Amino acid sequence: MLKNGFVKKNVGTFTLGERLNKLRSEKRITLGEVSRSTKIQMKYLEYLESGRYEKLPADVYVKGFLRSYSQYLGADENYLIKLYERERDIHKNVKREEPKKSLIKPIKFSSLVITPKIMIIVLVVFFAGLGFFYLYRELSIFISKPRLVVFEPTDNFSTEEKKIKVEGITEKDAKLYINGQQLVVNEEGKFIEELFLQPGLNTITIKSINRFEKESEKVITGEGKFQNSASENYSSEDQEQPNQEEEKKEMKAKLEVIGDTKPVFISVKTGDESAFNGMINPGESKVFEAENRISLSIEKGKYARVIFNGKDFGMLSKDTKPIVNRVFETE
Repeated sequence: MLKNGFVKKNVGTFTLGERLNKLRSEKRITLGEVSRSTKIQMKYLEYLESGRYEKLPADVYVKGFLRSYSQYLGADENYLIKLYERERDIHKNVKREEPKKSLIKPIKFSSLVITPKIMIIVLVVFFAGLGFFYLYRELSIFISKPRLVVFEPTDNFSTEEKKIKVEGITEKDAKLYINGQQLVVNEEGKFIEELFLQPGLNTITIKSINRFEKESEKVITGEGKFQNSASENYSSEDQEQPNQEEEKKEMKAKLEVIGDTKPVFISVKTGDESAFNGMINPGESKVFEAENRISLSIEKGKYARVIFNGKDFGMLSKDTKPIVNRVFETE
């Protein structure tokens, strides 16, 4: 107890990630369930809860993630966004101060006298060792297949869900294909993707190819223990044609986004609902349909081509500035 009669207590505060994790844990919700409901990729949810802000996309997308996440958890979105902004600023200030700290370290001088001869010997040994190490590493990569580890699903899996998550790790500079479709791995070589299953036997082929064209392949089989609904199995041509005509009448807005020279993050809303949040690869095309309005955001505008209702808008920006909530509407 202090002299003025007050008692000193330690006050603990939650970081944004700890608060999100606590709210989610109290409701007994997994990150996978949050990702499916909010259309936010699981890796971005993990970055938010672990406080790895440097791996997140631009702030406009992060704030959109927090709004969707807080609405799903029933939390105060304004409070969580302010908490994110404060912690983000702290992270930036710490990074700016780190070089300054290194400059004030005292310089220690050695009593060893370095002659030109010793310097030459040290440099020769250093570069020779570096050359041997490089050659050994390149030779090892050339003669060996790329590492490919699949965490899930396991072989001979069985599920009643219509979708399954494929997650694993490979070499960071390798090309990865799942059932023939190329995916982008992160800087650690990790990958994650959701696949739709068919009733009965399913085969998932995962292939990794390094820069020397050496490849590793894993084939995983499993069973989908579910049945398509009657509406999904209904194949009468007399009934399909009216349904298709109704869909054409309802879906008047059609937006196609095509990846250009580099992978880029995009966010799409059809009407007021989130339709997609994730990366689009060079040459990859994604099509979105809505009744009359589609909203598009692109992290770097010059890396995606846009076509709306047959009209080619090309790149929405000539540089890497973000495109935020560009609205496309039918007349």
